[in-house]
Amino acid sequence: MDLNNKLKNIPHIYYFNLDNRTDRREYMETQFKKWGIENYTRISGTEFLASKKDEWRHLIIDDKNYNLLVPIAANAISHLNFLKKWINNTDDEYLILMEDDYDLNLIEYWHFDWNYLMSRLPLS
Repeated sequence: MDLNNKLKNIPHIYYFNLDNRTDRREYMETQFKKWGIENYTRISGTEFLASKKDEWRHLIIDDKNYNLLVPIAANAISHLNFLKKWINNTDDEYLILMEDDYDLNLIEYWHFDWNYLMSRLPLS
């Protein structure tokens, strides 16, 4: 276990961020820099805005009976659309997907490294 290099072999990180939330983008990228994370990609969260639901509502099966809040659907469609693109365009076995308000400071308190964590995950 390498507690001096806890994030060695961490998979590519993707984070969702609305285009107008540059403060959150800066927050995430400052954290990545602090932890030496260079393998990350920002995903725009504005493709399926709740305010433009008429443009994407057809993507919801049985949308006439859909009862959850529209922003929840917009978020879910954004994530599913990204995952579809990721599966079809990468050979990566793993990824980390997060929102733009995730706090990475708990890494400081990890008593394990990434390789240790991955070696103990169930395979099925």
